Amino acid sequence: RWLEQLRIFLQDEADAVQYDGELAPGGPPSGAPALLLVPIVQMQSVLERSGPLLGDQRRWPTLIEVLTTGPFATKEFKRIFNAYADNIYYASGSAEANAYLLGGATPSTLQTRQYLLRNEALKQLGELVDELQYQQKQAAAARDAEVAQEYLGNLLNVFAEYLELAPPDELKFARLAKPPSTASQGVLQ
Repeated sequence: RWLEQLRIFLQDEADAVQYDGELAPGGPPSGAPALLLVPIVQMQSVLERSGPLLGDQRRWPTLIEVLTTGPFATKEFKRIFNAYADNIYYASGSAEANAYLLGGATPSTLQTRQYLLRNEALKQLGELVDELQYQQKQAAAARDAEVAQEYLGNLLNVFAEYLELAPPDELKFARLAKPPSTASQGVLQ
């Protein structure tokens, strides 16, 4: 048993160096899984409040900032989702590639679905931000939020599908435990 703990510790150290801290620690989850789901529920809440802002071009720079920093920054986004679901390792420099590390276990079907949904959420988030940045470069009269609204809708659907995979009692706890608005969320109000 102690050899397994040593292997996990050494693997965690190597992963922290190779992946710059975006992976969750190895071994069994360190806390209650429902607590690890809370940040994902918070992110969903921020996204839900983002919808009305798409109709106000003056709010786009703030919205872009919120959607590219904090929990929505790629590395932090992955770390949050990995902490809840479990690590599935991927090649550095790629948001979606899947190259398992030597000695890693093959993921379960649930883990694979969670991983794919996490990556789809990252893709839709990137598309949303790219669209807002593109629209900002257009003449004010020619700007249109229709495509951005579509990307946000897709992103919210992916979050909903991801959260449907959580056990109902964990999701209920996470929704009840979700604290009030944080600083970045307050920007959207």
